[in-house]
Amino acid sequence: MFPNVQYANNNISYRPAPSIYATFSQAETAALFGQTYSAYYDGIEYHQLSSQQNEIRLLRIYPAAAKDDDIVCHLEHTLLDHPDDSRASYVALSYNWGHGTGTGGKHVILAGNYVSVTSNLYRALLELRSRGHHLVWVDGLCINQTDLEERCQQVMMMAAIYRSASMVISYLDSHDPLDQARSAMVLLLNHDTRQKPTEVKKSPESKGKDLKKGGSHGINLFFNKKSTATKTQKQETTKPSKAEVPEPQRKALLKFLEHEYWMRVWIVQEISVNPRLEIIWAGNVFDLNELAITLRRLTHVDGIGDSPRRRHIEQLSSIRQSQLALQPLALIDALKMCHQAKASIYQDRVFALLGLTHDGLSLVPLPSYQAPMDKLCRDMTARMIQATKRLDLIVTKSHEVESWYPDWFAPQSWTTSSAKGPEGLPSLIKLDPIDRYYRASGKSRADFKPSASDLSISLKGLCIGQVTAFSPTLKEAKASKIDGAHITISRTWTEKQPDEVHPCAKDTTVTEALRWLLVDVTGNHGKDAPNERKSFKLLWKLLHRRESLIREHAPDLIQWMNLCEKQGFKIKGEPFVSYFSKQNVKGSSPPRAFSRICRTIQWNLEAGMRLGSLSGGQLGWLHKNTKVGDKVVIFLGSATPCVVRSLPGNGKSFRIVGPSIINGAMNGEALEDATKRLEYFHVV
Repeated sequence: MFPNVQYANNNISYRPAPSIYATFSQAETAALFGQTYSAYYDGIEYHQLSSQQNEIRLLRIYPAAAKDDDIVCHLEHTLLDHPDDSRASYVALSYNWGHGTGTGGKHVILAGNYVSVTSNLYRALLELRSRGHHLVWVDGLCINQTDLEERCQQVMMMAAIYRSASMVISYLDSHDPLDQARSAMVLLLNHDTRQKPTEVKKSPESKGKDLKKGGSHGINLFFNKKSTATKTQKQETTKPSKAEVPEPQRKALLKFLEHEYWMRVWIVQEISVNPRLEIIWAGNVFDLNELAITLRRLTHVDGIGDSPRRRHIEQLSSIRQSQLALQPLALIDALKMCHQAKASIYQDRVFALLGLTHDGLSLVPLPSYQAPMDKLCRDMTARMIQATKRLDLIVTKSHEVESWYPDWFAPQSWTTSSAKGPEGLPSLIKLDPIDRYYRASGKSRADFKPSASDLSISLKGLCIGQVTAFSPTLKEAKASKIDGAHITISRTWTEKQPDEVHPCAKDTTVTEALRWLLVDVTGNHGKDAPNERKSFKLLWKLLHRRESLIREHAPDLIQWMNLCEKQGFKIKGEPFVSYFSKQNVKGSSPPRAFSRICRTIQWNLEAGMRLGSLSGGQLGWLHKNTKVGDKVVIFLGSATPCVVRSLPGNGKSFRIVGPSIINGAMNGEALEDATKRLEYFHVV
């Protein structure tokens, strides 16, 4: 049973039971929970629901002679799992509760008594009545808001309630008289852009290239590496056709996108589980899938292409389609897709998605609003590790938290920028991934011991070295403000040994070395060339021996290489610039392997990583927060090595810094014959 605490569903704030919050005033309670305080529904006589029989209440709305007549209604009981019940043909309302029920609110006549409701709900009920929907489930009235136990029971049934309805009505409140015309223009725009998309086929040369990139953030080795991943051809994608959008319709669509309804976290569940969904705004009905298609075709339009709301609505449509296709959805996937959603109570960022996910109730078996947040996050993470036998969730966490477990309830934990590695965080729910790009711990499973006395954990792994030196990040290089004249200064070094594979350079400039890093950044330069990052999309012919163009188009990389040299960073004892500038004969075309090196360096830098070396001579990419003296450990059950730091005054306890990519340690090589050297690391 859920604890007796303040609970918010659909962004509704309910008055707590006096026995619990008798010491709080109405204003204090409102300030405490950050939501408009709503009053008791005085005069409503609620009869007890049977939780054993999945009983719910439905709101019966009586027909009216005129549109603006008072809303007269009463409550009826029915069994949710009895579809033959004559009262089971109801519609479920999804709406935005809005603000208080005071002077700006309205009243309905429920069982002969006047009951206060918000203006949003009142207009939604008017809309439903005008459309002939007289049997409705609406949480604000069908749940006894003063009964905390009933509220908790009904909230756990929400997904089933919306799934069992004959249809779901999503009502976007509108009080602007001009919205009627605006909504019509949005519908017209949706119709005008409804055309068959153009199919774009990939060239044979580009097959499998996405896998080599290592995902959207490209955290890969710059070394030659034989991937153990399965090189499957990516499914063919479609490129939407561009459409011209008149200014009035563009503004109308922006008005529609900016409605606060879209950002409620609870609507994700409400609009996803029923095959019949109607979205109503200002009297017009919209289809979510067609709306998402239209938005994808208007990414070139000012204000729409860069709108976070556009992406969020597309994600809502994607979740709905997967739910209707009975595809399993992991909680981590849902959190990542819905990271923009808002909740008036912090815990609802997770709790509102549990009914959609196949693993939600396994990770959070007893949702609690009273439990400390750090304990909730620790327990969820421990259950995830237990289920998957993987540690990637804690090794790859990129949000700035000091604990070993991520903050499951923070939106920034699940934004796209937080996903480290080719597959990101959502893939962690897979019990046995067969296409994982990195396998630093081989096929080993996580070996861990949660502490019974505190929130710490002991993880078994192997230390492969200590950080001895590292390069600056790209961000640090941008802020270095090194004199531009330093770029053109020639550097002269002598070869240490004539028979070295990569001899040192003579009379080399940074721009000459940088030319090798940019010369083949676009891969194949034919008509089927893939579209690489625009900031580095340069034609190699223009770059060849063109110092001015390099300085114009790649100033960030130039600053980075200069700062590396200024800090004395070396690779295998050789000056940094020298190492890259003379891996090829001057003036010749670089080999394929070198072009991959160039691209991965750029991706890794853009991901905020550092190039660094370890005490054992290994070279790799390190987390941006790495410091000299940190250790690199391969934990059993992790795909990548992890940078850890000893706590001050306690060399036996560590804090996780972040992931790393170490040359020669990404396919389980370091753990071969290392059983006797494995040890437990106490992580806090």
